[in-house]
Amino acid sequence: MPNAEQKAVGVELTDGQSYHVPYWRIDSGVPGPRMLVTAALHGSELQGSEALRRFLPEAEQGVVRGSCCLVPFANPVAIRRHQPHIDFEHGRYYGSDSVNNVNCSWPGKAGGSNAERLSHALFHALVEDADCLLDLHCWQRVRAATGLARAGRQDSVDLANAAGLPFGRRCQWQAEVRERPITPCVLSSYFHDTDRTAACVELCGQYGFWSEQVELGLRVIRSSLRHLGLMDGEPEEPPRPTVWLDESEQVEVTAPCAGVFAPTPVALGDWIEAGTVLGHILTIDDLSTAEVLAPRSGYLYRLGPTHDRNEEQTRMFLHPYVNQDQTLAELVAGLPV
Repeated sequence: MPNAEQKAVGVELTDGQSYHVPYWRIDSGVPGPRMLVTAALHGSELQGSEALRRFLPEAEQGVVRGSCCLVPFANPVAIRRHQPHIDFEHGRYYGSDSVNNVNCSWPGKAGGSNAERLSHALFHALVEDADCLLDLHCWQRVRAATGLARAGRQDSVDLANAAGLPFGRRCQWQAEVRERPITPCVLSSYFHDTDRTAACVELCGQYGFWSEQVELGLRVIRSSLRHLGLMDGEPEEPPRPTVWLDESEQVEVTAPCAGVFAPTPVALGDWIEAGTVLGHILTIDDLSTAEVLAPRSGYLYRLGPTHDRNEEQTRMFLHPYVNQDQTLAELVAGLPV
């Protein structure tokens, strides 16, 4: 029976201070895939961290082939600073550059920025030796959990389908060229460009934990390891098949007037019938109320406003005040495939 061995990767900051990134390694002792599972590459995206903690006892009992490295806190300095990146300027776009965003900086630089140093250390300790990747992220609470696969790679699509997420999207991260990999790039893209299986998962909710998302993350991890053959059994059956956004029509729902938007208690991912009340807007000037209705039936992919990317990425970005015609919700009208 495999046991989890706790190990760590050492990193040095530009100011000379050192820290380490701890992780668990589970080796079955039987030939098989070498899998890497990462969480919290951004310090505000922690749902996958708790899911990995809860998955560890299952891995110790259930990994029967190959090995896996579970990294619950891939960017510990950013976590301790309560921010997405090690060096984060409020007002900058969350993922705007490869110098400060560790997930845009692979394979990193030994003497580069703090983000580049982190990716460089993790690259040589964990990425080079892995056959496959599951990279757990989180986006804002207004958008449903989604699996991101590489367009044109069926292994990536199959992994995202096996994960059992409500939605999926086939993404083309970089223009197609002959020379691969194109660097710097995101971690999953580096795996794809070096002909290795990978999927990126965006769970729902930053800066905290939501129990249903931790449960979903746990199911995603378990099903992914089963799909790739590290654990026995079939991937868990999700409540419904994944709806692929690139194969479906998306319908935006906009604000009929300016004011403060209060959503109704409908769940992301649910099927919404045309005419369903998604929320209402309370105007500031005359205190009138305007209902926001679903213009047609579809799966609820997004509910709630977001604002310009030059705003602070936490409270201001999700403030409920909206302008007329601002997007409030998105419905996916396509059927599961």
